[in-house]
Amino acid sequence: MTEALTIPHVTEFREVDATNLLAARAALKPAFEAKGVRFSVFPLLLKAVIRALAIQPSLNATYEAATETLTKHAGVHLGMATATDDGLIVPVIRDADLLNLTELAIEVERLAARARTRTATREELTSGSFTVTNFGSFGTWIGTPIIRPPEVGIAGFGRITDKVIAVEGHPAVRPVLPIVVAIDHRINDGAHLAEFVNAVADAVSQPLLLLS
Repeated sequence: MTEALTIPHVTEFREVDATNLLAARAALKPAFEAKGVRFSVFPLLLKAVIRALAIQPSLNATYEAATETLTKHAGVHLGMATATDDGLIVPVIRDADLLNLTELAIEVERLAARARTRTATREELTSGSFTVTNFGSFGTWIGTPIIRPPEVGIAGFGRITDKVIAVEGHPAVRPVLPIVVAIDHRINDGAHLAEFVNAVADAVSQPLLLLS
């Protein structure tokens, strides 16, 4: 964490109407549970991040400051921040961009269980290319995620809460999802960050994009 705080962070906060996201989760959940797979919104959020990294691949990278070496990764290796009794552990979903939604949901559960039981291997805990944290699962509304070096970006999702927002020019109560993304400003700038956050927000708002 001390090393992480030497990274010049730029952070964007966004709130997105999660009505369609929750509807998609409700529609898909019975089919997943029939296969014995626990299904939350988290795999959908991971899919949104994967889609956004395809649109803005400069965030799917690692930077070694000591040698000033930037490595852009072809595959998406998603770190998944996981709370355990022994502290925060970040197992990595290898080649997450090649997994379908069912495979992703299974891998989330498998790696979370291995992290919590301290049985994850070194390979499962290293060499991520981007990290996602879901602080909303603990009831936290919003937070400021810290980039894990040598990665150059991290996405965080807060608690979905009902809020009054404008819908077609009229006030309406809708479930709203906070999105927080931080980037390493040595590698990317505000334009890259905005394009990435826009892509995540679009996917959350239109979850059918995640099934393609």
